[in-house]
Amino acid sequence: VKEGINGDGKSIITVGEDLHSGYISTQVIKCSGTVHVSFELRNSIIECDDEVVVIKNNGVIIGGKITATNKVTSPIIGNDYGVTTEIEVGVVLKHKEKYIRKKTEKNEIEKQVEELKKQISYIAQKPDNNAKTMQLMNYKEVWGRDTAMIIKIKNDLKEIEAAYYAVENPAVYVLGKVFPGTVIKIKDKQFEVKDVMTKVKFHLVNGEIFHDNIK
Repeated sequence: VKEGINGDGKSIITVGEDLHSGYISTQVIKCSGTVHVSFELRNSIIECDDEVVVIKNNGVIIGGKITATNKVTSPIIGNDYGVTTEIEVGVVLKHKEKYIRKKTEKNEIEKQVEELKKQISYIAQKPDNNAKTMQLMNYKEVWGRDTAMIIKIKNDLKEIEAAYYAVENPAVYVLGKVFPGTVIKIKDKQFEVKDVMTKVKFHLVNGEIFHDNIK
């Protein structure tokens, strides 16, 4: 696209290989290759299986959520007004839906178990009688079944996470400035930019997000 893409924030552009555009604004894009943007990527949701690159020296990513499996490179990310801009790398997108679904399932059953524990605690305080005994037996039976289910779901989630985060050396490169309001996510870790940072690479060191100055 020689000029640029103006979206409505709802429709999706799906690209089988690489995408090249002057700018992208308020657009949802799913790309199997690399997204190359000349000067501006604004308020868009991008998911790509390789990397996102903003090319011009004054090029910028502002707003939205940019997700790339391997790398994001931009001269500028965010702006002086603290616009929320999320940059994520280190995820294999074909496993995303399965990962989110299993994580949601885990959270829901954990809430259910916590509610059961409250109910058991409440009933245990009542005077002893046959009804109380039956209620406790029923609740404890459900609690035991749900607890076993949580263990299974956690094991399933570990396998899915291993595939979802199976990316070597994911990184975010800021060739100019990155502003507060920017959130950097690498695999399962998150770093919030609190001060203006200049010429910096974000990557994982010993499982935590680390930032180095780059030339």
